[in-house]
Order: sequence, then structure tokens, then C-alpha cells
Amino acid sequence: MGCSPSYAEMAGMTRESAAVEAKKNMEIQKSLRLDHRATKHVNRILLLGASECGKSTILKQMKIMHLDGFTAKERKYQRRIIRVNAVEGLQQIIHACFDLELKKDKAFQTYSYKALKLTPASANGISSEHLKAIVTLWEESSTIAEAVASRHKFYVLDSAPYFLRKLDEIFEEKYIPSDKDILHARLSTVGISETVFEVEGSQFRMYDVVFFIATVGISETVFEVEGSQFRMYDVGGQRGERKKWISHFDDVRAIIFVVSLIEYDQVLREDLRRNRMAESVALFGGITSLPWFRSTAVILFMNKSDLFEEKIKKSDPGKYFSEYKGGCNEDEAYKFFTKMYIDAAGNRQIYIHRTTATDTSHMTVVWTACKSIILRNSLIETGFLVADSAQVEED
Repeated sequence: MGCSPSYAEMAGMTRESAAVEAKKNMEIQKSLRLDHRATKHVNRILLLGASECGKSTILKQMKIMHLDGFTAKERKYQRRIIRVNAVEGLQQIIHACFDLELKKDKAFQTYSYKALKLTPASANGISSEHLKAIVTLWEESSTIAEAVASRHKFYVLDSAPYFLRKLDEIFEEKYIPSDKDILHARLSTVGISETVFEVEGSQFRMYDVVFFIATVGISETVFEVEGSQFRMYDVGGQRGERKKWISHFDDVRAIIFVVSLIEYDQVLREDLRRNRMAESVALFGGITSLPWFRSTAVILFMNKSDLFEEKIKKSDPGKYFSEYKGGCNEDEAYKFFTKMYIDAAGNRQIYIHRTTATDTSHMTVVWTACKSIILRNSLIETGFLVADSAQVEED
């Protein structure tokens, strides 16, 4: 078996651009060390969660809300990622058709192997012949449609159906991705990402940390809102790497921990014996018990609510969590999963939001609530406000 290309390679990142990113990552790490004592007035936010939970989408939302959105150059770069996502998603569905031993219709027999021959590079220079193959498969193959209806049984990119419904549009030569398209684009985070912005005179910094991929660096985004600075960092790192970065974040105002509600029936890519949500719960419990974060506000995003509403109708959590007895009931399942995280945190105050990170209007409301929590926690830390005794608060 050959090595699979990285998402950076899929998106067309050259060695030179990768070197630039590596240099940028080193600079952010140095900045973190130098600025650690000088940023007590800054509202630093640590964005945590397992791989593919939606953290990067939240960072994109901050960019839309507070940094005038995406430049023409960034949209062109995202176009490459989106095209790769569409091809990769269809290929995952095709493989599932074989794995599930579905009956193959004529369209599938005619075009599936042609679609499987597409590479990340060819996805961004697709021929009319290959475009016809993937469009026909998606629009006409009953085999593909049957697999999509059973996608809770196999791994496929969350955004695959979204992009496959727009194949003709996204493969047009002059296609420019919309904000919504970019929010659905999937590119693995490979380092620490920092986002800085200001709101109403207060500075915020947000750091995004990924645990289930190898550490390869740090990226940084800085922005301001109404005179207040925010920073967000996206950190890549395996579980064994945590001690190397944790000391940089002992003064964060808040931890936003993101949960993918749809991962309850999935396993880790690197450990097929380990349930993804069980691993996420363990991670959450470990993070909230660290002494560095005793006075830090903990905000829990129960994310991908839209996809959860669809999946729960077909996939019973009881098959994966023996203590769950609620069947395919959305409310019961949500209460059960939320309680797992509350229990894992022990005697900690937690602010819970059920979220759909790809919905900008919804996330604007959620972020307003989070901002209030963060600023309130800042007042408590400085002694201007007394903390209440409530353990859990839900939106």
C-alpha cells in the first residue's frame, strides 16, 4: 500500500509554501513564549476537541464575523480544497458500495472505476470525461443513492453530500466559493492556529488545538472588533505532545471544547478499537482536571447538530453505549451525550451550547453569548465579580 497524499498536497501546497508555513509556526511558538507574561489583559481562548469536530469551521466563522471574510486569494485556495473534498467524498462512497456489497446498477458499472482513477491533482484540472463520470454517478446511480442513505455505516466526509449536489458549479472554470462553501470545506489542521480580534475594547485570542495528528507547526490569525483584541491558535499535536504546549496556555480566559455529535458510532482512524466519542469524553475530562485550568471558564459546543438530527433517526447509540436505553430518540440521545461530558468534568461549571458551526447566523448568536461568559470570567478573576455556584448552564 502506498502513502496517501496529505491534504496540503491535495490542495496543491508546494514545498516552498510548506516551508513558509513552518517558519510562521516557529514564529508563533516563539511569540507565545515571549508574550506569555505580557498578555494578562488579553482574552485568550483555547479551542479544543478531537479531530474533525468542527473547530476549524469555528475559526472561519470568526474570520467572517470580525476580519471582513476571505480574500480573493483565499477563496481561490479554498476552491482547490473544495474540489478535492468532492472527489474524495464520492470515492469514499464508491468504496462503501463495494464494502456493503450493494447491487451495482449500469451507471455504477460504467463510471465508478473511472471516478476512482481521479487523483487530488486531477481534481483541480478535471477533464470533461471524468466530470461526466462523477456527475452521472451522483445524479443517476441508484447504487450511490443507496449507499448515501446508509452513510452512517461507513466513513465519509461530512461535507461530501453538500459538495456533490453542486458538482457542475464547483468544477466551473470561474467558480468562486461562497462563504457557505468555504465553511463546509475540510482541510486537516497541521499546527497551532492563532486568531486575534477585539470586541468592545477587550482583546481576545483564540487557540485551536488538534490532538490526533502529528505536530507540524503553528498558524496564527489576528483580528480586532470594536477596539478589543482576540487571538485564536490552532495547535497540531498527538496526545504525547500536550506537555510541550500546555504551559503556554495556563492564563487563558476560556476553553471552548468542541464535540461532534455524530461521532458516537465511529471509531478513531488510528485505533479502530476506540470509539471516537468515548475518546473525546476522556480528553475533555483530562483537560478540565488539569491544574492550569482550575479558574478557566469551560464552554462546551455540542456541534454538528444538523447532521445529528439526521443520523439519530437511523443509528441507535445503544449499539455503542450499553448504558443508553433511549433508542433513536433525538432528545434522549442528546441528554445522554451531554451528561457524559458533564460527568467527565466533575465539579466544574460548564456552559453548554448546541451548535451548527456551518450556520453563520446561529454562530453569531452563540459567539455573543460566549463573549459575555469570557468577559464575565475576566471580572471574576480580577475580583470585580463573585462567581456563582451553578455547575451547568445550557443555552
